[in-house]
Amino acid sequence: MDLISQLPESIVPRILCYCAPAELVRMSVLSKTWFRLTASFPLLDFTIRNFRSRESFFKYVEYTTSRFCHQNLTAYTLRLVTDLREPAELDIVNRCL
Repeated sequence: MDLISQLPESIVPRILCYCAPAELVRMSVLSKTWFRLTASFPLLDFTIRNFRSRESFFKYVEYTTSRFCHQNLTAYTLRLVTDLREPAELDIVNRCL
């Protein structure tokens, strides 16, 4: 287990607020714990160029925004940078909003 995962839960969000959105995306692939932590961070900034595939981008966007809805969390910022190529992608964006 890494040292950051052993920190108290109240400290981790303060550390995450100093990370750039691209860094949060990279951290999300480290483990399920980091995926959950970054997915519940209140500054939602999704840029497709930070992902390896369209599928992984929209999967992450859908997962992250659905966590906010199901847990009744408030997002302070939502920024979504992508082009929409399929109706399914538009459906995901509409559910996010």
